[in-house]
This record gives sequence, C-alpha cells and structure tokens, in this order.
Amino acid sequence: MAIHVFFDGAALAVAYKVNSSLGIAVFIALLVHAFSDGLNTVSMLVKNGTWSARGKYLLGVDAVARIGGASLGTYLAISDQWLNIYLALFAGFVIYIATSHILPEAHSRHPSRVTMLTTLAGVGIMWAVVAAL
Repeated sequence: MAIHVFFDGAALAVAYKVNSSLGIAVFIALLVHAFSDGLNTVSMLVKNGTWSARGKYLLGVDAVARIGGASLGTYLAISDQWLNIYLALFAGFVIYIATSHILPEAHSRHPSRVTMLTTLAGVGIMWAVVAAL
C-alpha cells in the first residue's frame, strides 16, 4: 500500500509540473481516492479486530509515503517526453482499474439504472471539473 500511495504523491507533483490546472484535477481525484482508501483500510482493520498500534503505524507509513512521493516528484528533473509518458501510464492504470475491477463489481451487486446513472454522473462531474480548470 505504501508503494501505491508513494506513486500517488509522485503523480500529484508531476501533474503540477505540467501545469497548475492538471495539478488541481489530480489533487481532487487523489483527495477523494485517499479518503475512501483510508476509510476502507480502517474499516477492514476494525472489522478483523486488528486495529492496534501496528494498524495506526501502518496508516502513518501510508501518509508519509504520499508526502515522500510528492517530494521526490517535485525535485526530479524529468524531460517533457518522460513526463508525458509517466502521466499517460498513471492515467492508464486508473482507467484499467476502474473499468476492469470497480465498475463490474458495482454493477454485479447493484444492477440497476441508479448504478448506471451515478456512474455517468461521476464521469460528468469529473469532466466538468477538468473543463472548468
């Protein structure tokens, strides 16, 4: 998990290097993602009865890893070509995970028009946020 959030932090820093609008869009996406990710992690630890000092320590490592990734991403000197490749790979991973794991799971448990409408609403909201920046 720490490696995952390390690369989230690096993606945020790299996105700000491209331009501030992209950085803000990535920040919003990571903010929502980090909140739900942390909520899921804590819920899993509490449900399994493993919420302890070690669990809190691992959440701390998770937080520090994101800051470390952002710090490294800020100080790396990356050419525009490699920057574009990195951001394209990051976006590709996000799209892959969303389309191959998250959406099928959501639609298998709740196959309804509401699920489809909320999915389309989410896409529309992100489109509007990016367009406004």
